[in-house]
Amino acid sequence: MALSTIPPVRQRRPRNSRTKTGCLVCRLRRKKCDEATPICKNCVRNNLICSWPRALVHSSSQRRSDLGWRIRLQEGVLDATTRMKAERELTPTDEHLHVTQDILKDDLTSPRLGASKGRLPTPSCSKIWANPSVWEPTIIKTSESQTLLSHFMAETAVQLVAREPQHNPLLSFVLPWAHSETMIMDAMMALGGAHVSHKTGNPALRAATTKHYLSSIQRLKYALTHWDPGAPQDTVRLLTVAMLLCQYEAITCNRRIIAYYHLRASREFVRTIFEAGVGNLSSQQRDVFGFLLEYYTYMAIVRNITITSDHRMDVVVSDWFVQSLQHLQGYQTFGSMLGNSWKLYELIPTIPLLQDLDGEPWTMAYLDLEEKILNWSPAMTTRSDAPAWVQSSITVDRIYQIALLTFLYSARYLKNDDKDEFCQKLDPIIIEFRLLCGQLRGSPSRTRLLWPLLVIGSCLSSPEDRQKMCSGLSRSTYDMAITQRAVEILQMTWELDKVGMYGPVALEAVVKTHEFCVS
Repeated sequence: MALSTIPPVRQRRPRNSRTKTGCLVCRLRRKKCDEATPICKNCVRNNLICSWPRALVHSSSQRRSDLGWRIRLQEGVLDATTRMKAERELTPTDEHLHVTQDILKDDLTSPRLGASKGRLPTPSCSKIWANPSVWEPTIIKTSESQTLLSHFMAETAVQLVAREPQHNPLLSFVLPWAHSETMIMDAMMALGGAHVSHKTGNPALRAATTKHYLSSIQRLKYALTHWDPGAPQDTVRLLTVAMLLCQYEAITCNRRIIAYYHLRASREFVRTIFEAGVGNLSSQQRDVFGFLLEYYTYMAIVRNITITSDHRMDVVVSDWFVQSLQHLQGYQTFGSMLGNSWKLYELIPTIPLLQDLDGEPWTMAYLDLEEKILNWSPAMTTRSDAPAWVQSSITVDRIYQIALLTFLYSARYLKNDDKDEFCQKLDPIIIEFRLLCGQLRGSPSRTRLLWPLLVIGSCLSSPEDRQKMCSGLSRSTYDMAITQRAVEILQMTWELDKVGMYGPVALEAVVKTHEFCVS
């Protein structure tokens, strides 16, 4: 009988228990975490919000297991955060202010701002890249992200605000804050990316833009779960992201209802800050809030491109801080968006309200509005100590004045259906409009011309005038998707002239039918 073969003794492998010191997100996803703080590489790569147990000590010599973390997570005991508490402060440190001032001095006032179309400042030449540790390290490491931020600083921010670069609040107030707030930086880079990817058509930049946009949305939603309405400094942080996202939707020509969601959220943030008390903000926080408040007011007002009011969206212009704008003069950033014509902006939302009146009340309200518009002059609101950039915006202010008259006359045309009378009133306006357009070169206030261009442009009947309008928009230095969309809107509006619809009445039909956003 053959001897039975004795199987070899299997050596048991030593049991090495899995580490329990990774981030909560990697544990839930059963992924290996590199335990980098404050954000691990997995969360960066997958655009997730990295969360850590509150009791976990992130030190190579003092790491310990945090058993039962799922239970405490469900009970809301764990503090999921992506930032050290100190970094949430709005006031930048001296080092950050110094670096930002260097950026403004060396980059934003350099000849590169006037570089040929499509050229970007070289990131490696900027002090921002020479000292990357000052900035959030995980968010701007890729060359695509650096390009987006570089473009935002050099071109996008300059084109969004009606001020010279060295006085631009986006760069002098919001940018220093973004170094410690990832969701603000994400929103900034998404905004810059929407601009540069439209200009270049680069797929990699477009993908990076989408990534930062989605990341900003995700982080904002998460931040809302920890929002303290009684802390206005925290609300200013949320307002910043909401306004940047609203501007992103506008320049990318997303449906206007999408931009409205951000605008409505911004409205709640503004109201909450006023309720909590603006006096509780630091001086730097107050500067940021003053700019964002004017930004919100501008976006809320210029969305009134239709003669008949849209009750679904009218809530954003129903607040006192939009109906009366004189209070904005109390902020250092006053004029950044509205220029010198804030009195005219006050009147824009009132014209669609005429549709709710009839008979003598309608006539009295119409004549009162006409008198206010005709009697307005820049001298009424220009302070003697106003900076040069405010003084140079007089041409833009006059364009707004005649565009507002056109908007008012359109309401009369809609009520009386008298096209001959309407065209007669428009003739001198269009003649002056041609002359004023030739005086716009070099004014930073050109950035706020979309509303008057659409209102007056919708009334152009001459093929030559229409061609010049389209050519001017197509060749505009403000090479964003919204300028091309403006051309499409006007062409569709002019087509309706063939079926008896004209001017802002036809413009309204186009905007509402296609859900265009023109803020």
